[in-house]
Amino acid sequence: MVGGGGSSQIGYIHRSAALRDNTFTLLAGAFDIDAERGRQFGQRLGVDPDRCYADYQSLFRSEAARPDGIQAVSVATPK
Repeated sequence: MVGGGGSSQIGYIHRSAALRDNTFTLLAGAFDIDAERGRQFGQRLGVDPDRCYADYQSLFRSEAARPDGIQAVSVATPK
């Protein structure tokens, strides 16, 4: 997930919809423009801290290199 941090209404909606039928699992994200706040939020959601990224570029680069990397992304940013 890109965006969708703690104060994001659309992030909550995206997560709820994606997880509703157990088709998707939230594995990684760049949740907040403030990297530490995003990491803490991701951990509260159950995301491994190593997969909570400071920005979307790091998210995409690191996940692309993982054999178990993400297969889809939800963009929940303002504008």
